[in-house]
Amino acid sequence: MGLVTAEEGGLTDNKRNRLADLVERSVDLDGLLELAAPLPELIERTTLSMPRASSVRIGVAHDAAFYFYYRDNLALLKAAGAELVYWSPLTDNTLPVIDGLYVGGGYPELHASALGANKAIRNAMRVFGDEGRPIYAEGARLMYLAEALENLDGTTHPMVGLLPATVRMRPQRLSLSYTEVTLQADSPLGPSGTVARGQEFHFSSLDPVPASVSRVYRLCRRHGDECDEGYQIGNALLSYVHLHFASNPRIAESFVTACAEARTTRRHR
Repeated sequence: MGLVTAEEGGLTDNKRNRLADLVERSVDLDGLLELAAPLPELIERTTLSMPRASSVRIGVAHDAAFYFYYRDNLALLKAAGAELVYWSPLTDNTLPVIDGLYVGGGYPELHASALGANKAIRNAMRVFGDEGRPIYAEGARLMYLAEALENLDGTTHPMVGLLPATVRMRPQRLSLSYTEVTLQADSPLGPSGTVARGQEFHFSSLDPVPASVSRVYRLCRRHGDECDEGYQIGNALLSYVHLHFASNPRIAESFVTACAEARTTRRHR
């Protein structure tokens, strides 16, 4: 469930063997493998069917605070022509030379003090967004790009400030659901009408976001309720939803294309 990070360990050989035995006894593995399209085959089909944008550099935030990414997403971005450049919001003072940012999930609340103290990288992120360069932030990264983050002990730490609202940790308010997303407007992930699937899993709540901030997503959760989410500010798209790009590989192509177009625009200024 992601309640213990990989760095914290906890998966002993005994637990691993018990889990393997449980899966073998409870899951029709042959049937599952027959239904599942191998990722290399999916990437090959996608690569052949999509026009590749000229190579762009996409910064991927990766450290102890942010590390949750679907490997399929990263593979599909590379298949669409992106070079992935890894960097750390915890320890880096500047952003690498990049055309766009993909910032995924993790546990920023465990590192809120250090993230808040790194003012240089927070300012660099804010400038990157204010310049209209593409940012796709999901899950915990929405928390980092908000105005501030309030921990369980009530301490509030400044964050990037791109999204004008505060995130507050609320362990009694678990959000957990598979989700289908329909884009209601054009965005860095594709045109209006694009559909993709993902999941939500978080214990935090977001203060009311001003109505002036566009809601690009229409969420349809597995248990039936619907709502508007997916906050778009300039060319930045922020959401609690972790999209699985293999549910619609075109969104990887769209994001790479958006990064390439933004780079071209900046060069012609």
